This record gives sequence, structure tokens and C-alpha cells, in this order.
Amino acid sequence: FSNMRKDPKGGKLYVNLEPCCHHGRTPPCVNKIISSGVKSVYVSIKDPDERVAGRGINLLKNAGIKVYLGLCENEARFLNRAFIHKNLFGKSYGTLKWAMSMDGRISLKNGESKWITNHLSREKVHGLRASFDAIVIGGNTLRKDNPILTSRGNKEIEPLRVVFTRSFNLPE
Repeated sequence: FSNMRKDPKGGKLYVNLEPCCHHGRTPPCVNKIISSGVKSVYVSIKDPDERVAGRGINLLKNAGIKVYLGLCENEARFLNRAFIHKNLFGKSYGTLKWAMSMDGRISLKNGESKWITNHLSREKVHGLRASFDAIVIGGNTLRKDNPILTSRGNKEIEPLRVVFTRSFNLPE
């Protein structure tokens, strides 16, 4: 609300996730919404976080704000999939990606293959990387391929690069 050009009083607010009602890293946004004078709020999905889970919606309703739930629900579930997964299962959300040739290989046996994909598929991977907080590889991948593991500028702050290894025998 701090950078709005017009007074929100009497307006409508559209959010993909229920407004929070607890203090975390930031104060609860539901209080700011209530004090803004917004007349109605369109919420795509309830927050799966147990600290919220419908309470943000109830606070809005109790303050006399009309709340509509379910607008673009599927899109919001997709957009918030990592957040939802973490709240429901207590584990981070991840995507496994690998390139494989038609014969089921990921590289030549002699290790000389640099890429088995084309420029377009690598561009898509860089875009995908930009949607994650970390990129994870095994120690052998680092030793053999020494990949850059960046989004190639698709994200302002590049994902954290993580290497799983048993031996710690890694190149600098």
C-alpha cells in the first residue's frame, strides 16, 4: 500500500494467498488492509500456514470487508506450490532436472560430451533455475563437468549452488 498512486479507500484488493495475521519476518498485512479502507478482498487460496489458516480471512470479514475466496485458485496453487509444500509436509520443494539422449544416456562413456541438449533447452533450464533458491548437484558432476549453475542473468540474485559429496574431494 505504501507505493499506491491513489487512496485505496473503497477499493478492491486481489491477492493470490490469504493475507497473513501473525508477526514473522514482517508484521501482519491484514492489519494494513483493514486500516486502508479497502471495501472488498478477492483471495485465491487460504494460507496453509497453521498460524493463518483462515484467520486472516475472518479478521477481514469481522472488520466489515467483503471477502471472496477462490478466484484463480488453480493458478495460485501453482504459483505458491513451494510455499504450500513446505507448510503441508515440512520439506522443501524441488524439481529434478536432467538431460538424456534417445538411448537413455546422460553423457558419452568417455566423458567428452559437453552438452546433449540444444541452445533452446538450455535457455529454458536457465529460466527454470531462476525460479528456485538453490541448485543442487553431486560431487561427481562438479568434478567431471564443473557446471556454472547460474540462471545466466534471469535472476538478480543467483540461486545458491549446493554440492552433495561424501569425499569432499572437490576442485576449488
